Amino acid sequence: MNREGSTGKIQQGSVSAFEKNRPEFEKFLEDQLDFHGKPLVLRKAIRHAVLGGGKRLRPFLCVSAAQAVAGRLVRHALPYAAAIEYLHAYTLIHDDLPAMDNDRERRGKPTVWVEFGEANAVLAGDFLQALAFECVLSEWHPSALLAGAVLAEAATSVVSGQVLDLKHAGTKSVKIIQKIHALKTAALFEAAVMMGAHAADATNPEVLALREYAKNFGFAFQIADDLADARQGEKKELSICNAMSVECAKKLAAEHVQSALDALRCFKPENVVPLVECVLKIIK
Repeated sequence: MNREGSTGKIQQGSVSAFEKNRPEFEKFLEDQLDFHGKPLVLRKAIRHAVLGGGKRLRPFLCVSAAQAVAGRLVRHALPYAAAIEYLHAYTLIHDDLPAMDNDRERRGKPTVWVEFGEANAVLAGDFLQALAFECVLSEWHPSALLAGAVLAEAATSVVSGQVLDLKHAGTKSVKIIQKIHALKTAALFEAAVMMGAHAADATNPEVLALREYAKNFGFAFQIADDLADARQGEKKELSICNAMSVECAKKLAAEHVQSALDALRCFKPENVVPLVECVLKIIK
């Protein structure tokens, strides 16, 4: 299969395709969210949520997955990366609502519902979910329908995970906690890499390998997040630290990191440097 991308080849050990093109990606978001003819408060709420900081981890994984397959930047992955960021932003807006986690601050700023009102926050989240699908399906590329289906699966998984989160608040069951983490955290990471893989015309084994990487990445990422909160003395109703000791949680995170690395063995080592470095940062 021809793995030609649309730009120059990424050299081994060089900056990732996403970071190299991060300014272009940020401009894409800025331009797309500068929509006219929509209510000003909606525009402000959406820009507050999406352009107000963030690591862009899911877009990074999307573009890096395409790089793993093609060995270079695949431009069709950039709109898909934006779509997964919009979907992620929507989940954060709704998670912060009084009826959910009732959070008043995110990334050092007031949450959307605090700044713009609860009703506008709900509507801004709804808008971003729809915009995510528009972003994918507006691409005239053979992978667009596949990417859209992946995005839909992730959206329904996150909602299902939130329902279980509300139902099982305070649970000490490892099985239930891991189920919720799979739906709320890992699902978006899986969608990110699968969409990137489809953008690069990946084979089915390549898509499955990247999904396995992302699933384990997601589990390790969430465990590390729970451990960080525990170190800071923050009590969370849903945390792996409620179900096992800190040492056991660290060991479990390390096992997931190793499983993520193992999943990348079918790719050229020079093509997966960004993915390898990203998952290793979780346990450093």
